[in-house]
Amino acid sequence: MTTSSSWKAARCRWHDRATSLVCRAAMMLLAAVVACGGARAVAELPEPLLTTIQPPGGRQGEDVEVTVAGVNLDDVSSLVFSHPGIAATPVMAAATEFDPEPRPVPGRMTVSIAADVPAGIYEAAAIGRFGVSSSRRFVVSRSQELRKTSSIDSAEKALPLPLDAVANAVADANAADHFAVDCPAGQRVHVEVWANRIDSRIDPLVEVRGPDGRLVEVSAEAIDGDPVLDFTAVAAGRHVVQVHDRYARGGGEFFYRLAVSTGPVVVAVFPAAAEVGEPATITVMGRGLGDDAGPMPDDDGRGLEQKAIEVDPSQIGFDDPAVPAGRLLSPRDAAADLVPLRGGVFDQLPSPPTVLQVDLDVVPEVEPNDEADLPQLVPWPAAIAGRFHPRGDRDWFAFEAAAGQAIMLDLFSRRLGSTTDASLRLERLAFDDAGGITAHEVAFADDGPQEFQGAIVDRPSLDPQISFTADVAGTYRVLVKDLAADSVANPASSYVLAIRQPRPDFDLVAMIARPDRGDANTFHVGNTSLAAGGTVAIDILLLRHEGFAGDVTVTAEQLPSGVTAVPVVIPGRLRRGVIVLQAADDATPIEQEVRFVGRAVVGDAELARSARAATLRWKKSNANEPDLVRCTETVRVAVTADAAPVTLRPKEATTLEMARGGRLTIPFDVIRRPGVKGPLSLTPLGYPAEMKLPDALKVPEVKFEEPQLAEGETAPPAATGEVSVDIEPGVAPGVYTVAMQGVAKYAFARNPEAAERAKADLERVAATATARAAAVETHKAALAAAEKAVADAAAGGGEPPVEMLATRDAAQQTVAQAEASLQAAVDERARREKVATDTAAAAAAQDIDVPVLMPPITVVRCGCARSPWRPIRLVLPSRRAGRQT
Repeated sequence: MTTSSSWKAARCRWHDRATSLVCRAAMMLLAAVVACGGARAVAELPEPLLTTIQPPGGRQGEDVEVTVAGVNLDDVSSLVFSHPGIAATPVMAAATEFDPEPRPVPGRMTVSIAADVPAGIYEAAAIGRFGVSSSRRFVVSRSQELRKTSSIDSAEKALPLPLDAVANAVADANAADHFAVDCPAGQRVHVEVWANRIDSRIDPLVEVRGPDGRLVEVSAEAIDGDPVLDFTAVAAGRHVVQVHDRYARGGGEFFYRLAVSTGPVVVAVFPAAAEVGEPATITVMGRGLGDDAGPMPDDDGRGLEQKAIEVDPSQIGFDDPAVPAGRLLSPRDAAADLVPLRGGVFDQLPSPPTVLQVDLDVVPEVEPNDEADLPQLVPWPAAIAGRFHPRGDRDWFAFEAAAGQAIMLDLFSRRLGSTTDASLRLERLAFDDAGGITAHEVAFADDGPQEFQGAIVDRPSLDPQISFTADVAGTYRVLVKDLAADSVANPASSYVLAIRQPRPDFDLVAMIARPDRGDANTFHVGNTSLAAGGTVAIDILLLRHEGFAGDVTVTAEQLPSGVTAVPVVIPGRLRRGVIVLQAADDATPIEQEVRFVGRAVVGDAELARSARAATLRWKKSNANEPDLVRCTETVRVAVTADAAPVTLRPKEATTLEMARGGRLTIPFDVIRRPGVKGPLSLTPLGYPAEMKLPDALKVPEVKFEEPQLAEGETAPPAATGEVSVDIEPGVAPGVYTVAMQGVAKYAFARNPEAAERAKADLERVAATATARAAAVETHKAALAAAEKAVADAAAGGGEPPVEMLATRDAAQQTVAQAEASLQAAVDERARREKVATDTAAAAAAQDIDVPVLMPPITVVRCGCARSPWRPIRLVLPSRRAGRQT
């Protein structure tokens, strides 16, 4: 079970000492580590994928029975959540005449939510036969929870929904869902759909009709992409809320939560930044904020109100960073330290609003500053908190700079969750003797660059940055503008502009997703489960900030017992790497939350940064589909009960130092397990396109013929191979990686344990049927004897005794009961025969192609006068579970 401290710590900054020279010298792999193979579809080892949890939420202090669905969710035993106050146990079917012991009902769990679990969104993952699944969102609310259980495709069939309640539903194709809400006259009602925030595929539209059937309101606003509307009931009576998918789609993946509330609603907070450890005055904008709230000016007729709240540091979650609920449009969108607001009105909301955590003085924007000749003069360093509001707003700021000063302008807006596309224009002002002003443009910034060639998601950030050095002392001014400011008025379009000296730094994003081995346009959600002796690769994206160009060592920490990972370094010239986790041959099934930490030396400081995590929401099947990527709170790794078909294990050091060009020979073991067929070819992993070093290292293919088994052998002994690495004499000093990959043909039997259980069940039921058949014959013999006795008595001319007739009647009833019992057993045996046959067929061995990966070996070209090559440190996983050497 995840602990509160562990998943919170995964979001914090860590300031441990950097690792040794060897760890700094290790080098990244590229994400093509899992993209070996040709352009053809291939069968793969099962990867558990959790697609839905129904319902996708529950109420504080209550239990809720949920149904989980997905792919490869065999023998799911539990759900794990990112909060320790949420737990799940299987729903158990009662013992029956054919199953003497209670059994878990497949796909059904009882989720228990502690009363002190804060309302909000959490992560849930399933644990089963094939390890830990991908995660889904699960919402904890304070409201009464209801479920759609039948068609509600008309107003007459509308599901009654009380005020201040939540309905959980799945959309039907070509139909709209209807919910009936009784409102007194004058009642303000807030209607909100939860869909995008909880990973649903639905694109919902919402409308409300009054008691007379006339349209009252249509959703025009959104929170993190989910529609909301607010209306006041003109007349008392039954109001109908209608929800449907924009494109009339439906099915299990089109789930949603409809919340109807009379409580406070917060649409924005200002400023959207808080200085660490300092109190703040937060202006809250929304509806139903209390009698002390006043009308909000320039709200475009939305009826918004606002009030200022004094917030002390204990009400700002500096120790509890938030995970963005909306889409991760760019990897850099993950690199913002957002913290939740607590207490007061914030604790009455379904999910707390967040602000940016900064270590600068927060300077709120002050109007008027829309004109170039009326800029707001600000001291710096500072974090300027502003908004693109009202319609047409643009903001000018001015600051003083000395000659030679290096200055960084970093604007946060998209990273705050705003749907903005901001730009920065920086000018230097020159003043003449007559008081005239001449502006000289210094820099302009709009979108950032694409940084991660070949990665699952490589979209540029829409938050602009400008780094410059003041050539002369004087006054500089900067224009902050949103592309849509003239057409959209949204008080939630916030931004924070940090003006300060550059701070070289970095962040990491662990991308839990992978490309398909057979189709370049297909991407999978990803998997973090591995078999004993097997490997799994995690794609690491390195976000370099403000001129940082150093090496970053990435380590995997808090690994499950029996799982190890060689630290790797992403060199200064790269932005991407892959860390490979490997399970020991004797690793036992286990699952555990892990974290990935990058360490580097920046100036005189040694920095450590924990990786944030991101994943695809759904499988991407073609290039035209959007990259539906989102942040996750945790990364969980599981070891399964299987053994990896092939294990590649270097025999010597995994980090070698080379003083000049030449050849390295690296021995390694190849361990084949039963079921592996045919020859095995290993080729070097390609380099990322950004390295531009196609001829840096020459590594020939390594081939192994299919071994011949000796009598009595089920698997051959380990074979030894060698990787030869030719390094050109002119290769520049640096860090290079050798990694071998291949594809093994493997006869895979899916879940043979399930087939054995089904067979045992069939045998038990068949034995029951046989026993009942024998009992029927015994009872029939007794009935025949009783009937003969009655017949003999009647043949003698007298009336059979009452006792004799009762015996015959009882025997007839017993036979009838026995025959019914036998028929039930025969029917159950037929059903179990089909289950056993289907399960056995599913468990029959089938040839599949399994990717094989050797943990990376790093070559350090040092450029010094030493021997041609030598190992400088052994960095091999220990054979003892849970340790690294």
